[in-house]
Amino acid sequence: MTARIVSRIFFAIGMLSITAAPFVPMIYRWFNPPRTPRPDPRGFWETLGLVLESLNSFADSIAIFVWICGLAALAVAASTVAFCAAWVGKEPLAWRLWCWLPVVTGALIWVGLVLLEK
Repeated sequence: MTARIVSRIFFAIGMLSITAAPFVPMIYRWFNPPRTPRPDPRGFWETLGLVLESLNSFADSIAIFVWICGLAALAVAASTVAFCAAWVGKEPLAWRLWCWLPVVTGALIWVGLVLLEK
């Protein structure tokens, strides 16, 4: 009975984490809105400010990528724990396979993003 509860809880954690992953860029931009730099820098300090702003934008992209990868890793870990708990609890094969749904969903999202990028 305990393995069944653990399996269900970790399945829910995996589904929540993989469902939240596509919303990370929107939430990140909500907390850290991008600033538009001036179109024509006039001096050295304004040019330096423009360069630093572009580096800040690059750092924001890396932070978004790290958050998405972290949520995907959490989904994989939660699915693995859910599958192992279902295995120990002698759950039906359908539920054991169902435990891998967060991983499959994450893979489909990743493949979709790669295909849309081309």
